[in-house]
Amino acid sequence: MFQRPDVVQEYQALRLAGVSIGEINAFHLNKALKCLAAEHQTKSIRFWGKILGYKDYWVVQGSSAKAYLSELPENGEKYGVGVNSYSYWVATDLLGDWTELPLVTPDQVAGSRTFKYIFSGYLDQIVSKSIAFKGNEKHLVFYILFSLNVLSQESLIAASLPRKDCINQERRTQTL
Repeated sequence: MFQRPDVVQEYQALRLAGVSIGEINAFHLNKALKCLAAEHQTKSIRFWGKILGYKDYWVVQGSSAKAYLSELPENGEKYGVGVNSYSYWVATDLLGDWTELPLVTPDQVAGSRTFKYIFSGYLDQIVSKSIAFKGNEKHLVFYILFSLNVLSQESLIAASLPRKDCINQERRTQTL
């Protein structure tokens, strides 16, 4: 059994830092996390963030206990590996229905890099901005979430590595 994060407690800490989703939204989000965790028997779950568009998406990330064998896309990576490492649930209303995003394919990953798109808030809407991308808005949202996770992890790793100019300076001082 895992510990589900207390969004209301995190909200209070973030509010002190000047970041806020609002107290009522934090309360509703906390309830939504609790329901999603129970319904999908997640191993872990957390509030990921909010994607702005014509209708905004509230996003929750987790590790689902679901098998996904019947949903494995053609040429796609299996659940828990690579681009399909996590499950994502989205809703345009915190009190509304939450939709689990489907697994994505390598073709969708490659096609999503070829255009810019403003999200409509309708997951089943066909993305027609690009000939290279074959899928609905739900596939594009999934890939964008994955990309942002990877970029943030790479940034943290890069920030923890010593800078080249510092290493060169150390070498110069050691040779003197």
